[in-house]
Amino acid sequence: MSRLEEIDTKNIREGGGLLPTSAFSLIEVKGPEAMRFLQAQTTNDVSLLEDGQMQKSAVLDRKAKLVGNFNLYRIDQEHFKIVCDSALQKPILEHLEKFCFADKVEFVSIEKQKLGYLYGLHSRLLLSSKQSQEPSLFEADCGRIAFAGNDAEYFKFTLTGEEGFLLHMNLLDSEDEPEENEAYHKEIAEREEAINVARIEAGIGKFGVDFDNDNLIFETGLDQSSVSYTKGCFQGQEVLARVKAQGAPTRALAGLRIDGKIGELKDKSIIKDGQVVGNITSIANSKQASGIVALASMKRDYRAPGKTFAAKLDGNDVSITISDLPFVPIASPKEFASRMLEQGMSLFTAEPLTLEAKDSKSIFFLRIALLYNPLSLDAYEALGVVLNKKGELDEAIGIMEEMARLNPDSVMAHANLSAFYVEKGWIEKAEEEKAISMSLRMKEIMIESKQKEEAEKKKQMDQGETKKRLEMFKQVLAIDSDDLLANFGTGSCLVDLGHFEDSLAYLNKAIEVKVDYTNAYLYLGKAHLGLNDIKQASSALVKGIEVAAKRGDGEPLKAMQIMLNQLEATAI
Repeated sequence: MSRLEEIDTKNIREGGGLLPTSAFSLIEVKGPEAMRFLQAQTTNDVSLLEDGQMQKSAVLDRKAKLVGNFNLYRIDQEHFKIVCDSALQKPILEHLEKFCFADKVEFVSIEKQKLGYLYGLHSRLLLSSKQSQEPSLFEADCGRIAFAGNDAEYFKFTLTGEEGFLLHMNLLDSEDEPEENEAYHKEIAEREEAINVARIEAGIGKFGVDFDNDNLIFETGLDQSSVSYTKGCFQGQEVLARVKAQGAPTRALAGLRIDGKIGELKDKSIIKDGQVVGNITSIANSKQASGIVALASMKRDYRAPGKTFAAKLDGNDVSITISDLPFVPIASPKEFASRMLEQGMSLFTAEPLTLEAKDSKSIFFLRIALLYNPLSLDAYEALGVVLNKKGELDEAIGIMEEMARLNPDSVMAHANLSAFYVEKGWIEKAEEEKAISMSLRMKEIMIESKQKEEAEKKKQMDQGETKKRLEMFKQVLAIDSDDLLANFGTGSCLVDLGHFEDSLAYLNKAIEVKVDYTNAYLYLGKAHLGLNDIKQASSALVKGIEVAAKRGDGEPLKAMQIMLNQLEATAI
């Protein structure tokens, strides 16, 4: 049996391209009661959406099984659009129509749709190069845009984790459409395969592949992004609340790293000690993730991040490690903007001052930084300074004036404007800006001093409250030395007060009383870390993560995983 072919998704992630697709569909929901209706039928809190915003959501049956998951975009208060897998368009529509009685709302299935998926970190740059709108356009999750000579509707949408866009347009009817020959279809197939591997790397489950209508939403991982537990009633909510109260579901989607021989995988069952403990749903040999990674439906005892065990997969011996998702780092637009800013400044130091602005790579990268983070004051300042150095004084002034508009309290914006106005010969305006910058700097110094004073007061108050609680817990222990909450409370208070050595006995006692008391492991890790005992801290955190995964204690699990990752990174 052949080993999985290794796929490198670097070009998909760091580059950008447009992929014609029929894999997704649009549904319009509109009418004066559209918001009220969707609030009652979907799993997320629609009332939180503003115009142009998106949220992940779903509709469930009465047993909390998935009918369909989707992205919901608010156009305005009476107009919403749903983007979903094409296979889900019909069941979602049928579900919504079934529960629409006297509601003033209508549903429109947009047929024969012309859709394109714009992917990769450069997707925003590709969009902006085709039209003249301001970077602020991308602050919305949906809108209209001119693209390739066509009016297009865009929706922020991703299959790979990085920012992407789904375009509803007539591009595929344009004269620039490539000839549909064998080479064209091969190229499309290769890109689709690479995008699917990138999807797995990002830990994004897919309907019909990683889950379906037989799954509770808890089993899909979608509950973390698509469910509000405070919004009020919706179908399936009672079952969701009951399962959540009981802890982690019996099975759920998890990330795996697999070491061993992988063939055609006719049988995707994961066998441990003769028992099926999980089933592979998606698998890839990823160059970016440095090996074979998979999404799998795993039993509760085999979902703790970092857990490694020997198993059989399709008859072959393999080693499986449960992994955090995503498998690879995913850059957000702001993170990409920071990289472009850093690169722009690095290029500027290497460029000759005589190089004109139109030929400057540093200016090009700084403009990209602003495109991906239009609110970055650092990018505004850097671009304004570099433009001035390149002799583009008027544009530099415009950039600094925009920076001052975005943040009137920016000392550097007014200080630079003062210097630029002097160069321009506008002495009076320069003096005004200088006075503003000096006044703001004095204000900053006063605020910093006050914040330090208030932080110290708060620290003292918190310590006072902690000491009071500590005394209360010790009084309980004097009556019952085995009391769980009193032991944990005493131990956690001592950690908060910095008495790490004294806390250990109480935290270990809490674990002795209740071996799956998740928060005791979290504080035990903190105590050992405070004592600089890295080995014991790691041991406590690893055990705590396993306990939290079994119990479904999401918040302490996340906190312990962050601490453990930091410890491992420090060790490296």
